[in-house]
Amino acid sequence: MGVVNLAHGSFIVLAGLFTVWFAAHVAVSPLLAIPIAFVVLYAVGAALQPVLLEPLKGLGLQQAELLSLMITFGLDYVLIELLLQVFCSNFVSLPYLQSTWVLGGITVGKSLLVAGVVAGLVALALSLWLNHTGAGKSLLAASQSETGAVSVGVNVRRVRMVAFALG
Repeated sequence: MGVVNLAHGSFIVLAGLFTVWFAAHVAVSPLLAIPIAFVVLYAVGAALQPVLLEPLKGLGLQQAELLSLMITFGLDYVLIELLLQVFCSNFVSLPYLQSTWVLGGITVGKSLLVAGVVAGLVALALSLWLNHTGAGKSLLAASQSETGAVSVGVNVRRVRMVAFALG
């Protein structure tokens, strides 16, 4: 789809900081705040893509790719400064899952194990969604050939928005 999102890391940091803030202020488990952060950041991505990146599609492929790099690079700087202003540069942590388990003589941090399991479940869910749903197959088709996807009735604008919002 021709977009390299250089602001991807800042979106991940924003999701993490939002999760910590939400968990601390609403007094819920961070594991319950993660899906809420996903929905909020999905909405942010879905709102930004049509405004910042969709207008580039009328340009030539090479020019659109270069401009998308520049726009997401600028967006990265804006997000970094916004995060610094809102959350400061202080280290944040939650007193949650800070102990360890001993599994077969190996000491494993609970937070690392839970993070690994959650990441695996998210990867599995994404794989199942991409390969076994109409929306996922539409995204795969549009990523391979936008012309081919349009020719079989895929709404490529919506697919680009979903792809950016998920990313």
